[in-house]
Amino acid sequence: MNSKYLPYLDDSGDVDEDIAHYCNRVGELLPNFNKEILAQWFYEHPDSAYRYDWLDYEKIEVSLETIRAEELLRECYFSEPFVEYYRALLQDSKPDDRLNSILNYANMYRTWPIYPIVLLNRKGTMNYPGSVGCATPYLLIEGRHRFAVLQYLYGIEKVASTHKLWVFKTTGS
Repeated sequence: MNSKYLPYLDDSGDVDEDIAHYCNRVGELLPNFNKEILAQWFYEHPDSAYRYDWLDYEKIEVSLETIRAEELLRECYFSEPFVEYYRALLQDSKPDDRLNSILNYANMYRTWPIYPIVLLNRKGTMNYPGSVGCATPYLLIEGRHRFAVLQYLYGIEKVASTHKLWVFKTTGS
């Protein structure tokens, strides 16, 4: 991944740039990504941004879209391994701190606190490096804990009827 998109680090490898400065700096390099996406994905989860560095970030189109609650159960989200794991923790009443925090928010507002990020792969032609196919019609990029919480709450009818998420679109998606 191009390091110009990452937060500055000090000599010990800790982030040495406040989030507002980071979002302003990288927002100039990636004007297609808003500050919420830069903060949540690149700043808070740079390892996740590395995982998808095969995407041409500068050419991604971003839109905020609304999905119906039933769409939380799409196979591409429901069978995602980490979502399954986090959902099982909730079902077994063993949530970690992050899951608890999201669960508390979702119990209050019936949705997630921060919009997840998905990549449109409607045609099913997108592959990871090494020719492994990406999930269709969407690949969950960021937000596995949040999806697990809402899927869990959907099962006990405690979610709003619609939810927002960021959808990334690339050429050919």
